[in-house]
Amino acid sequence: MGRALIRQALEAVLEREHYAYAVLWESLTMNQQRFLKALSAEERAKAFSAEFLNRHRLGSASSAQRVIRALIDRDIVDQENGSFIILDRFLRLWISRVHAG
Repeated sequence: MGRALIRQALEAVLEREHYAYAVLWESLTMNQQRFLKALSAEERAKAFSAEFLNRHRLGSASSAQRVIRALIDRDIVDQENGSFIILDRFLRLWISRVHAG
């Protein structure tokens, strides 16, 4: 019963926040969206590594730096222990569900 209740609560949060997340998503550039998709697919990402950039087809490290800087300025992404994370864990889950693939 506990897992079902947690799942139900999670679905309620994602449903409640869907509009706000969709508005935020539409305000982002295509490169910012692609980068967030990549971050949502990996728990902690070494965003400037050639492996990460190639795996997610994100272009050059300098391009990734510009995208990350913009996302950090908007308080969407932060750096933690040398990796980058999406600050809002529900946003991360929403992206992985709505914009996967």
